[in-house]
Amino acid sequence: QPLSEQERALLEEKGGIVSVSDRSAPPISFIGDDEQYMGLIIDYMTALSIELETDIELRPLVWDDTLKTLMKGEADVCDAFPSRERKKHFGFSKPIYKLKGVIVVGASTEYIQGVQDLAQRKVATPEGDYAIEYLDSIVSGIEYVPTEDIHDALLLLRHGEVDAVVGDEPVIGYISDKLNIRDDIRILDPYLYEQDVALAVPKSEQKLLNILNKGILSLKKKDFLIKIQQRWFGISESIEKSRVNDGLILGIGIILIISIIMLSAMYIFNDKLKRRVEERTQELRQSRTELQVTFDALGYFLVVVDFNGRITNCNRAFQDYIGRAEGYLIGTHFSRWGLLEYLDKKLRIFDDGEVNIISDEEELRYGNACYAINIFPLESVDLPLDQLLIVIKDITEFKFMEKQLLQKNKMVAIGQLAAGVAHEIRNPLGLIRNYCYILKGDLEEKNMRAMNIIDSSVNRIDRIINNLLNFSKNSEEYWTTININEAIRNILELEDKRMDERGIKWKLV
Repeated sequence: QPLSEQERALLEEKGGIVSVSDRSAPPISFIGDDEQYMGLIIDYMTALSIELETDIELRPLVWDDTLKTLMKGEADVCDAFPSRERKKHFGFSKPIYKLKGVIVVGASTEYIQGVQDLAQRKVATPEGDYAIEYLDSIVSGIEYVPTEDIHDALLLLRHGEVDAVVGDEPVIGYISDKLNIRDDIRILDPYLYEQDVALAVPKSEQKLLNILNKGILSLKKKDFLIKIQQRWFGISESIEKSRVNDGLILGIGIILIISIIMLSAMYIFNDKLKRRVEERTQELRQSRTELQVTFDALGYFLVVVDFNGRITNCNRAFQDYIGRAEGYLIGTHFSRWGLLEYLDKKLRIFDDGEVNIISDEEELRYGNACYAINIFPLESVDLPLDQLLIVIKDITEFKFMEKQLLQKNKMVAIGQLAAGVAHEIRNPLGLIRNYCYILKGDLEEKNMRAMNIIDSSVNRIDRIINNLLNFSKNSEEYWTTININEAIRNILELEDKRMDERGIKWKLV
């Protein structure tokens, strides 16, 4: 998988990667007689530099200083065994290769035959080595003698100052040959552990870790590690001597006989098994077909994308919306299509190479339509996040109905308010009408016209109040005879003010 533009920008901003490794752990990493820094991990990091198209500066250090330097932020990466304690401070890449840890004793030492015999014994190992953490988890009471490297530890063993040495098998084999002490030591069977070696980075450098993982996967596809293992370890994968004895040969023979019997039995029942597999395969095909039919029958837009954002499946509703057939859409990037492109810009599903899972339903307006968005992770056996299912529901009609219902509730509230106000106004109007009637008897002719205007205005207000009450009153539907002239007049009088503001004149004839 190629690096994204953001990842390349990150590497350019860093100006290169600083890698630290052990300076005296041949053939993994060491300074040779010609003062050149070399070894398996040095070749690997050089290849990784080419693969990522960035400079990787290789710095040799005493092993105990490598992780300390990384923790201080003075380096970006270091090769190490992942462990529970180390994972508290560092993030680890995908595995690069495996290393075996072994116990080494003197050739004549008989009191140590296994790991449990190390209790209360002096054991030499490089300071800060993973072997110390591993041994403490299974044996107690070991007296550790820390050294700068395996070379010093083996010298202590040769001089009888320690009972055993624990370290990486290829390093012990390489140095024991250099010191010419192969016949003076003995590597215990079985080996102590076999662990993956990975690249460690500070916890805060998750983006750098993603970049390194891409380079590691690329080199794995090219079988680069096999080539450099052959260079540094020879033809075999390990430099441990072969110890084939008669018991092992007998065990292999028994296993072969059992295997032949099992193969014969499998051959006898092969036809039955084959038929069963074919039946099961047919059932799975039928289930897949039924699932796809259900998938296509749903009215929602359903789109499945991989972690690169490319469409791997989509249902019929989405195809009809886009106006393209499934075969055309599969394999294209989802942001190429209008609605999904707008969705990605708003929700930033793929942000800086990472996937943003939207756990709650999101509402999104696109054009004249409104959509509800759900995004679900689809996990596989191998990957915690394999694909994403994007569910898009068109809720435009629902929103419109919701708005209509809200408006209807508002109108009901306004009607109730109008009814209350009308009742409150009616009482003082009655008083005004009564007193007008009383005053008419005592007024002179010249004041009678003003009193008639007041009386006419009161009647007009009363008619408006009646119209409001009739409008706000809940009533059942029924057939009846009405005065059409009066009904139209009531409506016109109710709307008289608004028509007058718009310059509309009316006359009922």
